[in-house]
Amino acid sequence: MAKKPIMGKEDLQYDLAVIGGGPGGYTAAIYGAKKKLKVALVEKDKLGGVCLNRGCIPTKTLINSANFYNKSKSSSKIGINLEGVTVDWSNVQKNKDQVVTNLRGGVQGLLKANGVTLYRGKASLIDKNTVAIDGESQDRIRAKNIIIATGSVPQKPPFAGGNLEGVISSDEALDFDDIPSSMVIVGGGVIGIEMAYIYNSFGTEVTIIEMLPDLLTGQDRDVIKEINRVLRRKKIKLLTNTRVMSVENDGGQLLVNYESKGEAGQVNAEKLLVAIGRKVLTSAVDNIGIAMDDKGIKVDERLRTNIANIYAIGDVTGKLMLAHVASKQAMKAVEDIVGIQAKMDYSIVPSCIYTNPEIASVGLNEEEARAKYGNVKIGKFPLGASGKAMTMGENIGFVKIVADGEWNEILGVHIVGPQATELIAEGALAIKLQCTVEELVDTIHAHPTLAENVMEASLDILDEAIHKIG
Repeated sequence: MAKKPIMGKEDLQYDLAVIGGGPGGYTAAIYGAKKKLKVALVEKDKLGGVCLNRGCIPTKTLINSANFYNKSKSSSKIGINLEGVTVDWSNVQKNKDQVVTNLRGGVQGLLKANGVTLYRGKASLIDKNTVAIDGESQDRIRAKNIIIATGSVPQKPPFAGGNLEGVISSDEALDFDDIPSSMVIVGGGVIGIEMAYIYNSFGTEVTIIEMLPDLLTGQDRDVIKEINRVLRRKKIKLLTNTRVMSVENDGGQLLVNYESKGEAGQVNAEKLLVAIGRKVLTSAVDNIGIAMDDKGIKVDERLRTNIANIYAIGDVTGKLMLAHVASKQAMKAVEDIVGIQAKMDYSIVPSCIYTNPEIASVGLNEEEARAKYGNVKIGKFPLGASGKAMTMGENIGFVKIVADGEWNEILGVHIVGPQATELIAEGALAIKLQCTVEELVDTIHAHPTLAENVMEASLDILDEAIHKIG
């Protein structure tokens, strides 16, 4: 098909064109359509972006298999005797792929149901209203407003030997034909920790190498201490304050040379997973003067770029590379387009890590709260004292609440334990509504539930926790 000529302003085909079909992009397209805009979405690869295809969904599906396997192996503790429990890795992968395929089809169905026109191909902006599409949809489209949602890719290894076979990113780590016998993971952030949990559960010998003094930098200090204990109990080797210097081929294995606290060391592994962060993809806007900062496309609190009708959302902004942030940015950008002028608030963004136990947090950690407010109060409730956690056989962890010292306003909630990633929604709502400890305590929580532990941590701030000694 020949490319259509650039038309005049009177020939704009769409109210909104969205470039990128990840959780930010497809949310923007659907929400825009629900706001009565005529919408086009351009995607060069699979719908759902990194989150659905190579991130959130496939990793959590593998984690569910790992959790089930771990519970099966220890089921005799609760009187269920299972013998010969094994892992059928090909079916683990098949299940993961099927979940991804089903959800991807669901996204396509939602776009169609909402009247969004889907173009397949790589998009680039010709001017502030024109999108050229190179690929299956050889075309040019015109739109009054444009949202850039082009996402990110894994950072490349910064050390010699990073191109050797067996040196992989998180993308490749989801599609192994066989479970590796050993793996070194470079990076002790969320991706590294989750991958360590998955493959350690399936029998891989795992070593985590982190350049900084702590894993999970930015998490509350008590959370970091707890997860360190958990990982070591699982026999995952942790090397912090350690930098990978080079990687060599050592007779079919990888020899990883590192420097730890001034001393050289080596470790062999079948695979080396590099999980040191992601790089934004901005090639779609290279030629039209979109302003950048050191993180990505520069946007204001309404997600507007320096060009009035062009917005950017998701990873490409470099704000917080989380699917739920991208989705919320998408909605705020669409609202601004239709005249609502809503602002994006990054102060109340839940962080979730799907290990076992799970980790979730929202708001300020204790150190941040003390630096900002000076006088703060801390409430903490151990899951070892939780009736529901005991019935589940998952009593490792705690709920911690950080509150303002004067008004008892809740500033941060940090949870380590089963279903922490679900429970954190209560903490996010409490902070959003500027809830006080007393208000949370006065809210009846059903018994027995894990949610009761949030109430107990609140009571602990008042020195009134019912089920905690001391």
